[in-house]
Amino acid sequence: MKVTALEVQQKEFATTFRGLARDEVRAFLDRIAAQLEELAHENITLREDLKRRDERIAELEAREKLLEQTLVSAQRTADDLKVQARKEAENIVAEAELRGEIIVQQANERLVDVVGQITEMKRQRALFAAQLKQAAEAQLALLDAMDKEPAAVDASAGRLPRAANAED
Repeated sequence: MKVTALEVQQKEFATTFRGLARDEVRAFLDRIAAQLEELAHENITLREDLKRRDERIAELEAREKLLEQTLVSAQRTADDLKVQARKEAENIVAEAELRGEIIVQQANERLVDVVGQITEMKRQRALFAAQLKQAAEAQLALLDAMDKEPAAVDASAGRLPRAANAED
Protein backbone atom coordinates (compact mmCIF):
# COMPACT_ATOMS: atom_id res chain seq x y z
CA MET A 1 0.00 0.00 0.00
CA LYS A 2 1.35 3.38 -1.06
CA VAL A 3 1.76 6.19 1.39
CA THR A 4 1.06 9.67 0.09
CA ALA A 5 2.44 12.95 1.37
CA LEU A 6 -1.07 13.96 2.49
CA GLU A 7 -1.41 10.80 4.63
CA VAL A 8 1.89 11.55 6.31
CA GLN A 9 0.85 15.14 7.02
CA GLN A 10 -2.52 14.12 8.46
CA LYS A 11 -1.29 11.16 10.52
CA GLU A 12 -2.02 11.52 14.20
CA PHE A 13 -0.42 9.32 16.81
CA ALA A 14 -1.86 8.44 20.12
CA THR A 15 -0.05 10.05 23.01
CA THR A 16 1.23 8.07 25.91
CA PHE A 17 2.70 8.92 29.28
CA ARG A 18 6.23 8.59 28.15
CA GLY A 19 5.51 9.37 24.50
CA LEU A 20 7.62 11.09 21.92
CA ALA A 21 8.10 14.80 21.63
CA ARG A 22 5.20 15.86 19.57
CA ASP A 23 6.84 18.82 17.82
CA GLU A 24 9.80 16.71 16.73
CA VAL A 25 7.59 13.96 15.35
CA ARG A 26 5.44 16.58 13.56
CA ALA A 27 8.51 18.31 12.08
CA PHE A 28 9.93 14.99 10.94
CA LEU A 29 6.63 13.91 9.41
CA ASP A 30 6.32 17.29 7.67
CA ARG A 31 9.80 16.87 6.23
CA ILE A 32 9.00 13.34 5.03
CA ALA A 33 5.69 14.53 3.55
CA ALA A 34 7.48 17.34 1.68
CA GLN A 35 10.02 14.88 0.30
CA LEU A 36 7.28 12.42 -0.67
CA GLU A 37 5.40 15.21 -2.41
CA GLU A 38 8.57 16.29 -4.20
CA LEU A 39 9.27 12.69 -5.23
CA ALA A 40 5.67 12.27 -6.42
CA HIS A 41 5.97 15.42 -8.60
CA GLU A 42 9.34 14.23 -9.89
CA ASN A 43 7.85 10.80 -10.57
CA ILE A 44 4.95 12.38 -12.50
CA THR A 45 7.38 14.55 -14.45
CA LEU A 46 9.60 11.57 -15.20
CA ARG A 47 6.62 9.48 -16.28
CA GLU A 48 5.42 12.27 -18.59
CA ASP A 49 8.96 12.63 -19.97
CA LEU A 50 9.18 8.86 -20.41
CA LYS A 51 5.81 8.85 -22.15
CA ARG A 52 6.94 11.66 -24.50
CA ARG A 53 10.17 9.81 -25.21
CA ASP A 54 8.33 6.55 -25.82
CA GLU A 55 6.04 8.39 -28.24
CA ARG A 56 9.07 9.96 -29.93
CA ILE A 57 10.77 6.56 -30.12
CA ALA A 58 7.62 5.04 -31.62
CA GLU A 59 7.45 7.92 -34.13
CA LEU A 60 11.13 7.49 -35.04
CA GLU A 61 10.70 3.73 -35.35
CA ALA A 62 7.72 4.30 -37.65
CA ARG A 63 9.81 6.71 -39.73
CA GLU A 64 12.68 4.24 -39.78
CA LYS A 65 10.34 1.50 -40.95
CA LEU A 66 8.94 3.81 -43.62
CA LEU A 67 12.47 4.72 -44.72
CA GLU A 68 13.44 1.06 -44.89
CA GLN A 69 10.34 0.32 -46.96
CA THR A 70 11.12 3.29 -49.19
CA LEU A 71 14.72 2.14 -49.62
CA VAL A 72 13.61 -1.40 -50.42
CA SER A 73 11.08 -0.04 -52.90
CA ALA A 74 13.68 2.24 -54.45
CA GLN A 75 16.14 -0.65 -54.70
CA ARG A 76 13.51 -2.83 -56.37
CA THR A 77 12.66 -0.02 -58.76
CA ALA A 78 16.34 0.51 -59.56
CA ASP A 79 16.80 -3.23 -60.12
CA ASP A 80 13.70 -3.34 -62.32
CA LEU A 81 14.97 -0.35 -64.30
CA LYS A 82 18.36 -2.01 -64.75
CA VAL A 83 16.74 -5.21 -65.99
CA GLN A 84 14.44 -3.26 -68.30
CA ALA A 85 17.33 -1.15 -69.62
CA ARG A 86 19.44 -4.27 -70.18
CA LYS A 87 16.58 -5.95 -72.09
CA GLU A 88 16.00 -2.79 -74.11
CA ALA A 89 19.70 -2.57 -74.93
CA GLU A 90 19.75 -6.23 -75.96
CA ASN A 91 16.72 -5.63 -78.18
CA ILE A 92 18.36 -2.59 -79.77
CA VAL A 93 21.56 -4.53 -80.40
CA ALA A 94 19.63 -7.50 -81.83
CA GLU A 95 17.62 -5.17 -84.06
CA ALA A 96 20.80 -3.41 -85.21
CA GLU A 97 22.45 -6.75 -85.95
CA LEU A 98 19.41 -7.86 -87.92
CA ARG A 99 19.37 -4.58 -89.86
CA GLY A 100 23.09 -4.96 -90.49
CA GLU A 101 22.60 -8.48 -91.79
CA ILE A 102 19.77 -7.32 -94.05
CA ILE A 103 21.91 -4.46 -95.37
CA VAL A 104 24.83 -6.82 -96.00
CA GLN A 105 22.51 -9.31 -97.70
CA GLN A 106 21.04 -6.56 -99.88
CA ALA A 107 24.53 -5.31 -100.70
CA ASN A 108 25.61 -8.84 -101.65
CA GLU A 109 22.51 -9.25 -103.84
CA ARG A 110 23.22 -5.89 -105.45
CA LEU A 111 26.85 -6.92 -105.97
CA VAL A 112 25.73 -10.13 -107.66
CA ASP A 113 23.36 -8.10 -109.86
CA VAL A 114 26.07 -5.57 -110.76
CA VAL A 115 28.61 -8.32 -111.48
CA GLY A 116 25.99 -10.05 -113.64
CA GLN A 117 25.28 -6.79 -115.48
CA ILE A 118 28.99 -6.19 -115.98
CA THR A 119 29.42 -9.72 -117.30
CA GLU A 120 26.45 -9.29 -119.64
CA MET A 121 27.82 -5.93 -120.84
CA LYS A 122 31.24 -7.49 -121.47
CA ARG A 123 29.57 -10.31 -123.41
CA GLN A 124 27.50 -7.82 -125.41
CA ARG A 125 30.60 -5.67 -126.00
CA ALA A 126 32.55 -8.68 -127.20
CA LEU A 127 29.62 -9.69 -129.43
CA PHE A 128 29.27 -6.13 -130.76
CA ALA A 129 33.04 -5.90 -131.31
CA ALA A 130 32.99 -9.22 -133.17
CA GLN A 131 30.01 -8.09 -135.29
CA LEU A 132 31.63 -4.73 -135.91
CA LYS A 133 34.88 -6.42 -136.84
CA GLN A 134 33.03 -8.81 -139.12
CA ALA A 135 31.13 -5.93 -140.72
CA ALA A 136 34.34 -3.93 -141.11
CA GLU A 137 36.12 -6.93 -142.61
CA ALA A 138 33.19 -7.45 -145.00
CA GLN A 139 33.36 -3.78 -145.98
CA LEU A 140 37.12 -4.03 -146.49
CA ALA A 141 36.68 -7.16 -148.52
CA LEU A 142 34.05 -5.37 -150.55
CA LEU A 143 36.35 -2.40 -151.08
CA ASP A 144 39.18 -4.71 -152.09
CA ALA A 145 36.88 -6.48 -154.49
CA MET A 146 35.68 -3.19 -155.92
CA ASP A 147 39.18 -2.11 -156.60
CA LYS A 148 39.92 -5.38 -158.37
CA GLU A 149 36.77 -6.00 -160.22
CA PRO A 150 33.93 -3.55 -160.16
CA ALA A 151 31.59 -5.78 -162.16
CA ALA A 152 32.01 -8.70 -159.76
CA VAL A 153 31.24 -6.47 -156.88
CA ASP A 154 28.07 -5.34 -158.51
CA ALA A 155 27.01 -8.92 -159.09
CA SER A 156 27.80 -9.91 -155.54
CA ALA A 157 25.89 -6.92 -154.29
CA GLY A 158 22.90 -8.02 -156.33
CA ARG A 159 23.26 -5.54 -159.13
CA LEU A 160 23.37 -6.25 -162.77
CA PRO A 161 26.39 -5.05 -164.67
CA ARG A 162 24.20 -3.44 -167.30
CA ALA A 163 22.35 -1.39 -164.77
CA ALA A 164 25.58 -0.21 -163.30
CA ASN A 165 26.76 0.75 -166.78
CA ALA A 166 23.52 2.47 -167.56
CA GLU A 167 23.79 4.56 -164.45
CA ASP A 168 27.39 5.52 -165.17
